[in-house]
Amino acid sequence: MSELVKESANATAGRTVHLISQEGESFDVALDVAKMSELAKSMIDDDQDENEAQEIPLPNVKSSILAKVIEFCQQHKTNPMEEIEKVSENTLKVSESEITL
Repeated sequence: MSELVKESANATAGRTVHLISQEGESFDVALDVAKMSELAKSMIDDDQDENEAQEIPLPNVKSSILAKVIEFCQQHKTNPMEEIEKVSENTLKVSESEITL
């Protein structure tokens, strides 16, 4: 597991949370990075003391998956993804005569 993932809180000043995986492994993550996950965001107590890191148990998330999610969020926190253009249903409809084999 990447030390970058486990110690992301060191790179970002401010409040951190401890995400606890299914195996009981703790990942220290900057609050703004953790809030990129809707699951973690829904469990974060915004009224908690700023000096105390909140523990968020994620019993259905394995350590290997949690590490990848954190890595993804860290990468896209500094380099946001571009908006994906939505395609209309009419664009997707194709007549049989347009299909070539």
